Amino acid sequence: MENSYGYGRALAAWLIEKNYIVKDVNPALSYAYQKSVPQYKKNDSYDAQCVARVAINELNKLPDAMLEDMYWTLSKLTNHRANLKTHQIRLKNQLHEQVCVAYPS
Repeated sequence: MENSYGYGRALAAWLIEKNYIVKDVNPALSYAYQKSVPQYKKNDSYDAQCVARVAINELNKLPDAMLEDMYWTLSKLTNHRANLKTHQIRLKNQLHEQVCVAYPS
């Protein structure tokens, strides 16, 4: 499964809970398969086909998906903090712009 730490995490967790083996496919590997063909295609079905090729050809080398909640939670909190910081900067810049419009001198 590609992206078992992002949107696919819930599915990976469910499969692991049901005692299925879930392999983690690095998105860089599937991207390399996409770029290896003469005509580059970008759509969901072709992305899935590239992930399947990686899974078939590299099955023994792929790591098992490890759903460690501590790291996932930390990652989510870090991303949330970065988004808040970006939003804070945007709001401050908007305020400065409004102050400059209201008091040009």
